[in-house]
Amino acid sequence: STGPQPLIWGITVANSGTTAAPGSFGVIEGDTFANASGAAYQQSAATLATAPSGTFVFRTHVTTSGTSIAGSQASVGLIDFASNGTVTVNDDYNNSGTAGTSSNFSGTFTTPSAGIGSLSYTDGMGSHSYDYFVIDASDMLLYETDGLNASPGLGRAEAQQVPTGGFVNASFNGSYAFGSRGDTSASGAGAVNSVGQLTASGNGNISGGSFDWARDGSPQLSQTIAASTYTLSSSGRVTTTLSASAAGSIGDVLYMVSPTRAFLLVVSDPSRVEDGSMDLQSGAFSNSTFTSQYAFVMGGAVSAVPLDRTGTIQSDGNGNLGWAEQVNSGGTGNGVCLTGTYSVSANGRTTASVSTLSSSLVFYLVSGSQAYALQGDTGTQMMGGMVNQSQPVPAIPGIF
Repeated sequence: STGPQPLIWGITVANSGTTAAPGSFGVIEGDTFANASGAAYQQSAATLATAPSGTFVFRTHVTTSGTSIAGSQASVGLIDFASNGTVTVNDDYNNSGTAGTSSNFSGTFTTPSAGIGSLSYTDGMGSHSYDYFVIDASDMLLYETDGLNASPGLGRAEAQQVPTGGFVNASFNGSYAFGSRGDTSASGAGAVNSVGQLTASGNGNISGGSFDWARDGSPQLSQTIAASTYTLSSSGRVTTTLSASAAGSIGDVLYMVSPTRAFLLVVSDPSRVEDGSMDLQSGAFSNSTFTSQYAFVMGGAVSAVPLDRTGTIQSDGNGNLGWAEQVNSGGTGNGVCLTGTYSVSANGRTTASVSTLSSSLVFYLVSGSQAYALQGDTGTQMMGGMVNQSQPVPAIPGIF
């Protein structure tokens, strides 16, 4: 159809916002002509006209518009904002399955007006132009505005917090939960989703971890990540190759926002374009860790039909949960309240079964306040995240 279209949104408040902490919510498009899922973040009024400054870690993704990875692009890297309105970019990218690295590419940016500025730069994939949307002095969202891509690119950038003396191997130390998503050559957009956990030793070794993924509608759950190694440069760039049982060898590049957070890109597989984020886990994990009311948002497809959902999960700390959701399945909306059970492992991997929905939900807890989420049923490609509604958590895992 042509002309104006009504927009209907389904919203779940993640936190309401106070003077001490910004608000955020999960959101899905609930109308009949489109499916979409994401998150919204309260802007800081004090920074709406303030130019970004210093080094930001970013990731971007352009989703393919077809049934292959032609046109799919993803990147992770560093943008250095200078006071004269110029930027310097270093990144790693995956362009339709071909990986590469860009060094010291240049560009320009404008100071934001009413929270929106422009950013242009060139990297190994070509010239890019973005509108950037200020969340606060440390966080921004990106929307690609150039005509190079059939599908607009989305992204996120966060101010890098460099340890004193720069990043060293010890900066990557502890257990990290992660989530990533992307496109494949066999099925196109959104056909690969991954969640997991790994433990870095701080001395160049990864002792192992756990991994769950779904690719082209075929899940591989509860896989083991074998011991491996990593290298970390003073810029915060990490390279590693993970071996995840049936998923095989996975070459990753990470850029550390801080010792507790990183953006990641898969660079080893010419048949997929996949990127995501990783967060340091905190606390011990058991059923009692997962106890509160959480806002969640997930997006993808079930049996090739686009589907997005948002709502609340209420867990009791004893393995029981309530699940309330708004759903848009191929343009048809619905709302249901369901019950289920869950079990939390010591590494934060949580399995859940919800009546009439799924017996193969997997969450990887970052803490008792947030988690990455995957639905692991055959024929399903659904991923997202959740946050505790009573906590000031600004970013929903798995979502820009």
